[in-house]
Amino acid sequence: MFKDIKNSQGITLIEIILSLAILGIIIYPISTLFITSINSNIAARDYLTATQLAQKYMEKVVADPTYYMNMTEKKTTEIEGDLQVIVYEPTEVSKGYDFHDSGISATKTINASNISDGYKIVFDNSNIESTKIICDANTIKTISIANDSDQLAKIYMIYPKGNTNRVFINILKGKVAIFENLEELDSINENKNTVYKLKVQVKKDDTMLTELVRLKTID
Repeated sequence: MFKDIKNSQGITLIEIILSLAILGIIIYPISTLFITSINSNIAARDYLTATQLAQKYMEKVVADPTYYMNMTEKKTTEIEGDLQVIVYEPTEVSKGYDFHDSGISATKTINASNISDGYKIVFDNSNIESTKIICDANTIKTISIANDSDQLAKIYMIYPKGNTNRVFINILKGKVAIFENLEELDSINENKNTVYKLKVQVKKDDTMLTELVRLKTID
């Protein structure tokens, strides 16, 4: 009888602990990857939604001056789900002068005529730079911008004299300031306008997701 007990097979406590340890070693990186993937998807969704909201409200401000003329404070906050859209009261940039390309310090220049529709510009902390886009294309084009840095990317849109073909900017991610209504220096007319800066920010839990800045001339 004692011999049978001695030779009987069974799982000891040490074997159970070792099995659980090995299982934990296998499961931990998989679960970490899974959680990271979920967080990345949520962040990407938030950035995309924030960009769409910023563009939506900017178009509203540009198209309907009464939107900001009726503002009683320096800024107004609109709630869209779990995001806050902050629309700032327009601030005067210059009075009596057209805004043109003179004095713009841009480290990179892109001619729209030399790129294909859907061209993509990606910024990160190693190459964040202000970019001048010469809108000289003979057709309407769209440029996508993704800013992976924690700084503001500045895009200056320069329209040569007589060119009415628009270049649309699609912000995929990050903080991007778009300066439009800019003309080449030699195409400035004698009708001087007042230039205002329009700014829209989108935040989530007080964390900045995106910022959109445009210029608007008012006669």
